Amino acid sequence: MIPAEILGHRLPWTESDYLALGVTACRIELLDGGLLVGPPPTVRHQAIVGALATVLEPEDLVP
Repeated sequence: MIPAEILGHRLPWTESDYLALGVTACRIELLDGGLLVGPPPTVRHQAIVGALATVLEPEDLVP
């Protein structure tokens, strides 16, 4: 869900405006005074990323 603060905000967005949003469920990026809003990752995506990180992790760092 998109945070309500985004909907009524006037352009351009500043870095301080962006940082004031805090942590959100959506992926939000500040680009040239505008926001790029993407959905949160799916469970399948997170599982694939976790498996990939495990495979790519060097053996000497695995406990």
